[in-house]
Amino acid sequence: MHVIACLNDDATRIILSNTSFLDLEKLRNVGGGQWDPIKKQWSFPLTMEKCKALRSQFGTRLHVNIYLLIWVMKEKKKLKKAKELNSAKDAELTLLKGTFPSVFETMGARPYQRSGVAFMAELKSAGNLDEVGLGKTLTSLAAIVEAGNWRGTHLIVCSKIAVESVWVNEIRKWFVSDLDNIGIYFSTDDRKSREQEIAKFRRAKEPTKFLVINREMLRIKKDRWCNKCKAWLDEVDPVIHFAEGHTVRSKIRKCEWPDIFEIKWDSILIDEAHKILSTGLKSARQKSQAVEGLLSLKKKKNTVRFLITGTPFRGKESNLWGLLNWIDPKQFGSKWRFIYSYFEVEDNGFGKVIGQLRPERISAFNELLDLYFLRRTRGEVREEIPPKSRCFHSVVMSGEHLRQYNDFANQGYVRLKSGTSESLGVLSEITRLRQFSFGCWDIDPIDSKLIPTLASPKLDLLLELLQERGITGKKETDFKLTGGHKYIIASQFTKVVDSVCEFLTKSKIKTLRLTGLTTGLERSRIVDNFQNNKKGIRVLVMNTRAGGESITLDQYCDEMFILDETWIADDQTQLEGRIDNRGQINRPRTFHYIITANTIEEAIAKSNRTQAEIANLLLDKRRGVENALKLIGV
Repeated sequence: MHVIACLNDDATRIILSNTSFLDLEKLRNVGGGQWDPIKKQWSFPLTMEKCKALRSQFGTRLHVNIYLLIWVMKEKKKLKKAKELNSAKDAELTLLKGTFPSVFETMGARPYQRSGVAFMAELKSAGNLDEVGLGKTLTSLAAIVEAGNWRGTHLIVCSKIAVESVWVNEIRKWFVSDLDNIGIYFSTDDRKSREQEIAKFRRAKEPTKFLVINREMLRIKKDRWCNKCKAWLDEVDPVIHFAEGHTVRSKIRKCEWPDIFEIKWDSILIDEAHKILSTGLKSARQKSQAVEGLLSLKKKKNTVRFLITGTPFRGKESNLWGLLNWIDPKQFGSKWRFIYSYFEVEDNGFGKVIGQLRPERISAFNELLDLYFLRRTRGEVREEIPPKSRCFHSVVMSGEHLRQYNDFANQGYVRLKSGTSESLGVLSEITRLRQFSFGCWDIDPIDSKLIPTLASPKLDLLLELLQERGITGKKETDFKLTGGHKYIIASQFTKVVDSVCEFLTKSKIKTLRLTGLTTGLERSRIVDNFQNNKKGIRVLVMNTRAGGESITLDQYCDEMFILDETWIADDQTQLEGRIDNRGQINRPRTFHYIITANTIEEAIAKSNRTQAEIANLLLDKRRGVENALKLIGV
């Protein structure tokens, strides 16, 4: 008896009919099936792997209708083309060459960028996962041109710090001239200015116009609305609503920037997409407010959707679903269907625990990466770049510092000079142990919060390392001894950043400070001073996350001192990327990790090396990249 396979009405699932109870074992082997007791049909997600699994299980018994057969042929062609462009060394870009010949010619020095443009333009919805320093910004903008969508309205979503310093500047640099009628409008820190910019954007008559916003502006809250009652579900009269069988629909209930959601966009581009989409959602219905906003943006039939990130997993390979769900929501509407298809899942009685990739599914997982994402390493496409190195410095606790750490580790509380610090739970205890690894802490008499003192072995070593490099606090020697070089110091804790600045100031060393509290204008001033002023302040102290994405600081800086690591290895990759853009390609980059011996920091460092190895294996080594990222430098 033949089994019939066809597409459902909206071309999102495979409908299987004419099966019997004897086929149950085969259907279980395919996996992910749903039984419709009314229509007496099975349905499966519409993916190539399900098509292959059905053919494998049913063989010649499987009869495929013409529409599903056409879909399979198109998908095979798409995968073949994607693989070709993924590995191509160069590409001929007709629209880009004709519209912006100078950009096309500039990319001739880095032809891998042109093949990247071709990949993204061909797919229309794709992700650029290239390593830091390979020009993802320019490649993505050029892909909008090559996709045929340049004339229209374009939305770019990024971090606050990257709005003007990265995206606005890049558009102006490469695509704006006296002959090009392009409008650029962008968000600032001031609400009134934002309102004015968005209003100007909506009134603008330029054939091509960009609106560049920060991620927070996408936040919305959706709720259930009854059209008949003209009210939200929690406000309706239940007697009327339920008695008359009214239906509800999802609708935006709270939104600060409604204009953004009323425009139909020709392109939507998300920078550092892992910050929004790699969130480890429990289900497709439990989305963050930023994800809700992103998925609620209005799109045209041919809207292109691009995302950029060099660290897509954010510590967990399963987080890739968030990126796939936005790129192709029809194929990846259900997270758990994706998880069960590729990962080991254990139910421990308290919930589901997502494990490693199933060994037999790694090949299929790699096909997903090839089909939707572009990924090249610097070692593959820019062999002239010297490898970066990591130095690990160990400091030892002693005296009061050792007592504070051991007391808290053993007892869950510690007596300080001005009070007592206690653990409020497991997460609080882990955070405190990471903080006490830095040095001695005390209680702030004003707000009763924990603050670091200047008694820290890390600060002592840091000062020694800076002085070895000519940063002495003496104006007549600083510039001459450093040869114009600058240095970055990073910590995940803002209070540690403040403590470092205070310590160096007392040593007569001037610093720039960049944290999440730094305003937009001040951020731009700090970045410009450090990146463009050769004789400016030579030391920048910044927060790992606030300064760890999008901005480029490599003009005069080749060394970074990292005082602590987060639990997510990708955060460190993003942080290192701030000076690893290779503005000066012949200068090697060095990253100094300062770790306190016999503390929780050693476990974090080991965990991050393991995460980095897994990500490296999935993204790069699977393609035979010999000179992949070195995990531990000397």
